[in-house]
Amino acid sequence: MNDEREDDRSVFVDSPPTTANRQTSVPTTAQQVTPQLLKNLTCTITKRIFVDPVKATDGKTYERSAIIDWLRGNRVSPQTGEFMDGVLVDDIPTKNLIIELRQRNLLP
Repeated sequence: MNDEREDDRSVFVDSPPTTANRQTSVPTTAQQVTPQLLKNLTCTITKRIFVDPVKATDGKTYERSAIIDWLRGNRVSPQTGEFMDGVLVDDIPTKNLIIELRQRNLLP
């Protein structure tokens, strides 16, 4: 089957960006960038701060390329073990928060 790669891509549907409320309180000092905040801004697969965060159907946020690779070999969530259908939605609030923190030199 020479169109196998094309079939893989059709499984991963990108939804349009959401208008979810973003965090209202953005840290302004390094002390406010808590370990919990860093954990929330880090992909559980790559162990790196997000560059292109997406929400999956398990309700968790992942780095887009990492979760797409994961779903090619697995159909369950790496965090919850739930079935995942491959629908990914841009996590705009998380991405915007990371951009703001980097502009303030509070993230690498």
